[in-house]
Amino acid sequence: MFLRCLIFIVVTLVILCLISWKLTLITLAGIFPILIVGKFYGIVTKRLAKEVQDQKAEMGSISEEAIACIRTVKAFSTETFETSRYAKRNAATYQLGKTAGIYNGLFSFFIGFMMNGVNALIIYFGA
Repeated sequence: MFLRCLIFIVVTLVILCLISWKLTLITLAGIFPILIVGKFYGIVTKRLAKEVQDQKAEMGSISEEAIACIRTVKAFSTETFETSRYAKRNAATYQLGKTAGIYNGLFSFFIGFMMNGVNALIIYFGA
């Protein structure tokens, strides 16, 4: 499958160069910024996903601990403490998820902007 895709890409680039080398360069010029930004986006997303999973695991640990020791929690009237402890961890998890969503939105915007920009340049120079 890899070999087939590689051959397809090479043949496509050769045909594009034979048709118009200028338009081929414009097309390739749009691909490299996407690859570079995509690499950094992947690194950031991987880190954020790990942090979110760690936060969720911590939330599960807090709730499991409180539920397993419900008699002790009730005996010492620490329901509000346990609730606030869980709420703090939940808020931190929410903020990390929100940050990941912002990065996802910015990356999607960048990809769309680059693709439409390259299409506009191809139409401008090709017409």
